[in-house]
Amino acid sequence: MRKLGFLFFCLSLVSFGQKEYIIDSADFAKREAFIKEYTSSNAVFIASLEQNYQGKKLKKLKEIFEESEKDFIKEIREKNFIFDEQIQSKVNEILQEFKNTSSEIPKNATILVSKNPTLNAYCLPDGIFVANIGLFYWLDNEDQFAGVVAHEIAHKILQHSLQLQSKLVDEELNKTHTNTLKKIQQKNFKKGDYAFNYIKNLLYDQGQAFKKKEFEADSLGYLLLKKTKYNKQDYVMSLKLIEKYDSLKPSGLSKDIYRKFFTIPNQAFKEDWLKLEDFSSYNYDTKREKFNQDSLSTHPEIKQRIEKLTFLYPELKDSSSNKPSESFEALFEKAKHNIIPNLMFFEEYGVATYLTLLSLQRNSDDKLQTYYKEILGKNFEIMYQARKQYKLNRYVERIDPMEHSESYMQFLSFIWNLNATEIKNIADFYSQKQP
Repeated sequence: MRKLGFLFFCLSLVSFGQKEYIIDSADFAKREAFIKEYTSSNAVFIASLEQNYQGKKLKKLKEIFEESEKDFIKEIREKNFIFDEQIQSKVNEILQEFKNTSSEIPKNATILVSKNPTLNAYCLPDGIFVANIGLFYWLDNEDQFAGVVAHEIAHKILQHSLQLQSKLVDEELNKTHTNTLKKIQQKNFKKGDYAFNYIKNLLYDQGQAFKKKEFEADSLGYLLLKKTKYNKQDYVMSLKLIEKYDSLKPSGLSKDIYRKFFTIPNQAFKEDWLKLEDFSSYNYDTKREKFNQDSLSTHPEIKQRIEKLTFLYPELKDSSSNKPSESFEALFEKAKHNIIPNLMFFEEYGVATYLTLLSLQRNSDDKLQTYYKEILGKNFEIMYQARKQYKLNRYVERIDPMEHSESYMQFLSFIWNLNATEIKNIADFYSQKQP
């Protein structure tokens, strides 16, 4: 299950114009046109590998990127991406500014927007950049969006994705490395400190390589942004927002909301549904990982990245931010109204249900109440089917006191305290038309 590690808050809709904002990703012609362009571009990239690689390594790299192409095309056809003219116009405008000011950027570079509501972006080896629609919601302006794009462009210019993949192939083809792993897997091999330390050191080395490349992309990304019309101070602000929304968890739901919306005609509310495990004596120090998590992280702590940037470029210590333009504000509205539908699209029914309850708590408009109650019906029906098949954890997380807010732990406890029949009764009630 994909876990969303940030705070979903301030989701307050003020009019029933919600449905007008829902993005339709069913445009078959646009998807297929993009796939055609992508296939052509990726073929050129794969052919270019012959200039620097040969033999088994070349063959292996080609296989990897050809397989990645199939997976990416499958995601496009499954409607994971958005082909919305208003959104595409803005991302094209930002990318074109970088092309106009930096000759290193591939002319065929393009940005594809994902339905994913998280604050994230990534780049593919052939020059396609994927930006989550969540960037328009969590960031404050297009200057910060440009900062995220600059970082990903830097990864592409520095060929980080290809370099790391090349290193992994080298390790796979290394006979000493392969033979050692085979010995570890053999039943007659005495598993212990040697096996553990061998694998640990491989992971540490890989983690350090990832960190170094993140620092490099931060630095080059800033130099690229400086050449453009966008506010350079917002480069640091974008990192601060990534840190903020990657570390907080949902909060703000009142216990009274459970009593209000889950006291239904054919099922009385049970206070036991709100029973929450006592974590006051939980010893957080005993929750240790075998591997140091920071060493294995592909992204260094944001604080370290900001410190390094402000040391190299002292002018970034002034991290003032610009106001968003009207066009960016419009995309913020569009992104905001698509959070719950997109979470449901990605089968994040637990978080989607939590946000739906938050919206019911914050909006008294009758039409909005009806809209969100319909969503409750859909989500509880899916959770009922999953509960029957013992697969509810596919859609709803287990409680983690180190990761979740008290409010979100209360919500998760409520869901897990319901039995299948109780979930079905809620689903049946809210699937009906509300008066």
